[in-house]
Amino acid sequence: MKSWSFRLDDIDDVQSSLPLMEKFTADAGERLKIAIDQDCLEYVVGKADSDNRGNTAGAISGNIDLGAAGGTNGSLALSVTSSNATDFIVDFNTVLDEANIPSENRWVVLPAWFCALLKKSDLKQADITGDSTGVLRSGVIGLVDRTKVIQSNNLYHATEGTAELFYCLAGTKEAMTFALQLTKTSTLEIPDSFGTYMRGLSVYGREVVQPTALVEAVAIRG
Repeated sequence: MKSWSFRLDDIDDVQSSLPLMEKFTADAGERLKIAIDQDCLEYVVGKADSDNRGNTAGAISGNIDLGAAGGTNGSLALSVTSSNATDFIVDFNTVLDEANIPSENRWVVLPAWFCALLKKSDLKQADITGDSTGVLRSGVIGLVDRTKVIQSNNLYHATEGTAELFYCLAGTKEAMTFALQLTKTSTLEIPDSFGTYMRGLSVYGREVVQPTALVEAVAIRG
């Protein structure tokens, strides 16, 4: 459950040349989306199948390094650079392949710095991606090894010594479920002044229903 609220005095509303109620409500709605996104991305950490995370991932091979916490200054995490960034996406897909997960509708959620390294990799060449223009010109990464790349600032991250560890996620839509049960907004008169309280509520649920369709990688910027 997440909620938001704000107060708008009548004097401020009249003196402003902007539609404050609409702007505040829109901003609150965006912040609510971010809060729910952060909650869901943190919730799934540690819920991928044991063969789909850690330094010995892969249901068949058992030798695919997806990084892990618990080292010194991120020593067990994936050290990502522009020269190996695409390799890790291939590794994510290999883990899914070994778990017999279909190739359709695969996705990977990466932090902004990881996506920037992808743009500096060989993907910047149009002849590599097969697109009419390279990713540096279009700004769109698109598909990498059958996988839609999604950039997000809401991934769970934690500090280990001096290193910042980011928990990157990959999988298919079958991995998780999300249900928004209630969305409601209401207004109240301010009892001790002249103005309005505006508030909103969202009740939702999330669950990992197919752990083998979810991949977790712990990465640091190399």
